[in-house]
Amino acid sequence: MEDTERIREMLEQAFLKKGAAQPAEGNVPSGTTPAAAAALMERRLQNSHASNGRIWRWVVNNPHAGMEDARRALPNENGGINKSGSQLQQEFRNCHRAIQLIENSSSTTRLSSSVREEIMMDKNAELSTEAVELPLNRIYYGPPGTGKTWTLTELLKQGYTQAKAGGEEWRQQVIAERIVTMTWWEAIAAALHDLGGRAKVAQLRAHPFIQAISQVKNSKNVSAVMWGTLQHHTVIDSATVNTKLRLAPAVFDKSEDSVWFFAGDWEDACVDAIDVAKAFRNPPEISEQIKRYSFVTFHQSYGYEEFVEGLRPVLDDEAEGGQVRYEIRPGAFKRLCERARREPQYRFAMVIDEINRGNISKVFGELITLIESDKREGAANVLSVLLPYSGDAFSVPRNVDIIGTMNTADRSLALLDTALRRRFEFVPMLPDITLLKDLRVGEIKIARMLEAINRRIESLYDRDHAIGHAFFIDLGQIPEGVERFAALKAVFRTRILPLLEEYFFEDWRKIRLVLADNQKSEGRQFVIRSDGEEGDLERLFGRDHGLDEHGVSARYGLDVQAFDHEDTYVGIYSTLA
Repeated sequence: MEDTERIREMLEQAFLKKGAAQPAEGNVPSGTTPAAAAALMERRLQNSHASNGRIWRWVVNNPHAGMEDARRALPNENGGINKSGSQLQQEFRNCHRAIQLIENSSSTTRLSSSVREEIMMDKNAELSTEAVELPLNRIYYGPPGTGKTWTLTELLKQGYTQAKAGGEEWRQQVIAERIVTMTWWEAIAAALHDLGGRAKVAQLRAHPFIQAISQVKNSKNVSAVMWGTLQHHTVIDSATVNTKLRLAPAVFDKSEDSVWFFAGDWEDACVDAIDVAKAFRNPPEISEQIKRYSFVTFHQSYGYEEFVEGLRPVLDDEAEGGQVRYEIRPGAFKRLCERARREPQYRFAMVIDEINRGNISKVFGELITLIESDKREGAANVLSVLLPYSGDAFSVPRNVDIIGTMNTADRSLALLDTALRRRFEFVPMLPDITLLKDLRVGEIKIARMLEAINRRIESLYDRDHAIGHAFFIDLGQIPEGVERFAALKAVFRTRILPLLEEYFFEDWRKIRLVLADNQKSEGRQFVIRSDGEEGDLERLFGRDHGLDEHGVSARYGLDVQAFDHEDTYVGIYSTLA
């Protein structure tokens, strides 16, 4: 993103004056009010992926340049700026008219500090724009406790979460999150309840629930599937349905004129379906958040079937015998892409935690090529593939971002799949001791202590196995005194020492070096060493043991009482200049 003072200024002025309807067709004709021009300005500057957004950003940054300068400077990027046609000329003039209207308006005032903080793209607010502006594929990587999860949470809140949702947006979320995971009979029950409890098959088929689930399940003959499902789940004593095969739950029946309705103990069996139908029609008074992201965690067993699409066993509602059959189910990424395609005005995120723990080739399959920004839908080099299970043509929408996290202590960045490395940008998340600079526990300076520990770890091992600031950040929320010191002791005993054991494979000699125990006085060492004494082998194994007396290994153990002294912690860093 072009983070310049000129763009900041225009965004501030746009926020001050917005409120009027935007000019039709995105034009700025004579008579346009400053508020209307500002509304268009705000939209253009915050949509840098679109070609007109890139033109407006260039003009704002180069207010004295001419059209030919723009023609030479602006590249034909993905999305297609038509420099030889009328697009550049029209957008160039519209932007200059909007700038003139905004800057000449007498209503310009200084922003309040709260609004300025919301708009200005400083270190704390840049996450809100980078979800839209920066490259689509990103991985946050670093040692444990460096704020990867916190950063990701803030990014999702600001870039992919809508605080208040309108009725239609709420209904779309209900469909995306709850309907597409239902079975056929559940979706039909929800649609039937939403239609008042009585409907013909044609009416049911036209319902948004059925349209959504038929698309997800890739059903070719929806009417036939619906008729079969309704008949198989009809009550036994129905006078109009004679199908032999009946499946539980039996909740439907049909009138002589082919109107389906609920029957039997349908209220108990259809609780979830009824709940979905009510939620669809009755958005909460206090609108809940609309979340435009999906979250998955990779692991060794996670595969293509969970991520893209695969076969799932289901009890057959269509064939006779009620046997188990397999149907093609979309995975988390495919479902998100389908939702993003329905709402192109918003950005969506596929969040992958522990991305380095999965088999990338196994999980992504042929999609590893499609996720590149210039291979997305609408891009210059768009590609699509035929999915192996469904046979559908599939491509990745431009408004889907893929954001991953990886713990470098689990696996080195150098061992990542090369194909993944080429398609993602990597953002390091390292320990930030500046966040702890004012934090003290009694006389213990937490920032200096953590810095000393990490300097020694880097010397003995590497930077990927440092200890993050997040292990200590919560100490600042605990009252000073006994409570805070008790919390620090708990952090060391339950988190820091076990982590060091894992890092150094229980090489207690190195753990002592990291904690400077070799430089502390007795009684102030976390890990104490006891050397073997002459006669130990004979006491352990008796005479004629045949072992070398000098080969007795030193023994290590924790000094529990040492944790109770501030000097034990101060000694970690006091020996460093």
